Amino acid sequence: MTCTEPAASAGYGLEAESNANIVTATPLAADDKGWTASLCPAGDIDVFKFEVTTAGLSLKLEINGPGGTSCPSGAQTYLRLFDSNNVLIAEDSGGGIAGCSMIAPATHPPVTSLAVGTYYAQVESLLFSSINAYTLSVAGQAPACGDGLVQTPAGEQCDDGNTAAGDGCDDMCLVEAVCGDGTAHAVAGEQCDDGNTAAGDGCSDLCQLEANLTQEVEPNTQANPTSLVGFDGAFGAINPEGDADWFSFEVTVPGSSVVISTSDGLSGCPMGVDTVVYLYNSANTLLASDDEDGEGSCSLIAPGMDAAASNLPAGTYKIKVEDYLNNDTITSYVLLVNVGAPGCGDLVVQVGEQCDDGNNNTGDGCSDTCQFEANYTTETEPNPLANPNSINGFDGVIGAINPAGEVDVFSFDITVPGSSVVIETSDGLNGCPAFDSVIKLYNPGGMLLVTDDEGGVDSCSRIDPTAYPAVANLPAGTYKIEVSEFLNDETSALYVLKVKVNPPGCGDGLLNAGEQCDDGNTTAGDGCSDLCLAEAPWEVEPNDAQPNATPLWPGFNTWQGVIPLSGDVDWFKFNVAAGQTVTIAGHNINAPMACSFDFKISLWNGGGTELINDDDDGVGLCPLINPMLDPQAGTLPAGAYYILVEPVTGTGSYQLDLTVQ
Repeated sequence: MTCTEPAASAGYGLEAESNANIVTATPLAADDKGWTASLCPAGDIDVFKFEVTTAGLSLKLEINGPGGTSCPSGAQTYLRLFDSNNVLIAEDSGGGIAGCSMIAPATHPPVTSLAVGTYYAQVESLLFSSINAYTLSVAGQAPACGDGLVQTPAGEQCDDGNTAAGDGCDDMCLVEAVCGDGTAHAVAGEQCDDGNTAAGDGCSDLCQLEANLTQEVEPNTQANPTSLVGFDGAFGAINPEGDADWFSFEVTVPGSSVVISTSDGLSGCPMGVDTVVYLYNSANTLLASDDEDGEGSCSLIAPGMDAAASNLPAGTYKIKVEDYLNNDTITSYVLLVNVGAPGCGDLVVQVGEQCDDGNNNTGDGCSDTCQFEANYTTETEPNPLANPNSINGFDGVIGAINPAGEVDVFSFDITVPGSSVVIETSDGLNGCPAFDSVIKLYNPGGMLLVTDDEGGVDSCSRIDPTAYPAVANLPAGTYKIEVSEFLNDETSALYVLKVKVNPPGCGDGLLNAGEQCDDGNTTAGDGCSDLCLAEAPWEVEPNDAQPNATPLWPGFNTWQGVIPLSGDVDWFKFNVAAGQTVTIAGHNINAPMACSFDFKISLWNGGGTELINDDDDGVGLCPLINPMLDPQAGTLPAGAYYILVEPVTGTGSYQLDLTVQ
């Protein structure tokens, strides 16, 4: 076909043919915005050259019709950008108007913060057809607050695309951090934010961690680790990808134990952080490693889980911290290391100790001499089914399985007909020893009522009336409990069997007529009163259906609840005025930066339509709904709205924080 030279337009000079490579590229004329050109004949290639003279410039390249109008009819362009070394920076084949191309910072991040130098734009027809006339415009924007790009070298901490203050990023592109708002703004110098400005709780009134932490010193390799001597731990970061941080500490008292964890410095794990921690002895032999035994996807090495972390010889030990797959960076983490000399408080249950919770405090279930503070008896061997140990008058019993294959049997009396019972194995505190137990309950006639393997914490067992209706409304008589190891092929040095008999009525753990809750006791102030009425801000049962949703308590903008069984769900209700936005954050009760229960939430309107659902956009694996992540949560019509809480894995308690504005 015959090619016709296109007409130049204001600001768009004509290409100079032939310009099919960087040697013959058509340069950008002074004061021009781009070029006017054609792809003719079919298969033609146009290359253009321009200079970036301001460091940090962001670039936009766009193809249009003559004069900057819409894309030429039927065109399908292919646009590529190269640097002075002919290295491809960005490419596009239809991101602009109609079938034309556009390269812009929002869709092509490599065109932000460009270095000074010469750049080349290459234009082709993706359909290998001719285009009689088109324009290629090139525009650069110098780095500035409000351009939507965080220019760290220029001192920017944020950039939300405007220069308005009061929206979280001020007119100088600095984070508008307020200590106590529940968000740790690292760029603003905050090391933590636990949602208050109280000192003495691990995070100070200036949002600084109160632990004695040092800063890692790079490079901190295996041969040159950062020393933690004299400190509780260190601040670290994984950057670049594949980085590994090494630290060292000293054990001066033989037989000591160590607890090593990564975290946010408090009780949570930084969002998106997935660490692996390794412990080495002075000979550089690997003793223990962990991926996700800590909070969220953080790591924990501790004597209760890692035998190699206890009874350590004196010497120098090393810790390595890395990203799980070594394919990501970690902006910030806190490594905490606690070395405990052997004795009560070292987290190791030694001869003569019944428990060890890592401290020498009293009133927390384990005394300052490492004895249980509950009213437990100790089993007397032998205790077979025909001759069980009575635990009447006690809260439970301390037992052991030794040798392998042994079975322990205990008895207790129910004196009030209609009572229920809760039975569980544990370490006597809130955990489970290295013991995979099985418990069986027999009625007074010797009939097996219930068997449970892992209904408790970890591999421990639990029988309660919520999970096993057969242990509710029991007749009076003497009952027997059989405790064994799952496969009868291992021993257990120590376990605690707790037994609680609840007479019928409030405190029996069953939700009866007229009760809004029943937590198995008649203690007020724990969310469920001595009359089994819910206490603010707790959920009001039953609320497992939308019509029974728990409304906001007067003067509160939070709810607290518990999912006792995997099939349980909770509904909550609130109202909004026209145009208001909603933020809903889930976390541990009274701990906004921690999440130990994986649950999800969804927002519903009054018509029964689900608007939004979220699993783990919040802290750790907890949910978060807000207008920035979920546009449907903004500018809502007036009316009643509902929140549905559902478990993802496991069971547990939770808190929901609601903000309507």
